[in-house]
Amino acid sequence: LTLTMSPEGLASAVTPQSRVVIVTHLHGRVADINKLQDIADQHDLLLIEDCFQANGAILDGKNVGTWGVIGCFCFSPTKNLGALGEAGGIITHDRKIAEKAREIRRNGSSSDQNSYDILGKSSLMNEIQAAVLRAKLPMLEVWNLRRRMIAQTYNIHLESSNSKLHWDSPSNGSVFQLFVVRTSQRDLVQDHLKRKGIGSAVHYPIPDHLQTVGLNSSYPRGRLPETEKACAEVLSLPCYPELSSWEVEQVCAAVNESLADI
Repeated sequence: LTLTMSPEGLASAVTPQSRVVIVTHLHGRVADINKLQDIADQHDLLLIEDCFQANGAILDGKNVGTWGVIGCFCFSPTKNLGALGEAGGIITHDRKIAEKAREIRRNGSSSDQNSYDILGKSSLMNEIQAAVLRAKLPMLEVWNLRRRMIAQTYNIHLESSNSKLHWDSPSNGSVFQLFVVRTSQRDLVQDHLKRKGIGSAVHYPIPDHLQTVGLNSSYPRGRLPETEKACAEVLSLPCYPELSSWEVEQVCAAVNESLADI
């Protein structure tokens, strides 16, 4: 139920044309990165980590983003480590990739500012965002610990005997940028929460391959059945460091109540 990449699914999807594996630590849940890295190594594939929702997550003493050749991070305001506006970054241990990234972010310019060798864009983080992130960084571990505590409270108080509701129990390393449950009665649960004055959201209602921009792709409806099913069932419950345990328990009570008579 982690909604992260399945090692078995990856192994079956690799073809001679495969070159790169992009692993997403979705909702702050750490993917099975050890097995995924092994498969990538077996097939001589580059592994890239999407850590947008997993700032500060650690598995086996190693930070996410350091397993693959590139780790990609987002620092928008809603993330575990958020700036005041849009911001992001990548990390890599490959010097050539690092220099190419710097060149792209400088509008395609090499070290000679008058020479443009490739098409690029202006992707420099401004000083204000950097200063905010630097000030917040020392608190990231504490905030992530609180998110894990909230996830544990959900794990205790949600009605586990209800076969209509599913979620993944808290695990080591995950930082819960979102706490996501799955139910075929999502709309009913969300409407009930709204009547109780409790916010919730769907991340995400439409899979990428069914977005308008992707309708002419080689991935028609039904090509990714697990993704499509998940998008029809997922519901994000409140999860942020300032949330009190009492408030989490009230959310759980409302969720349990919404499914009690079905």
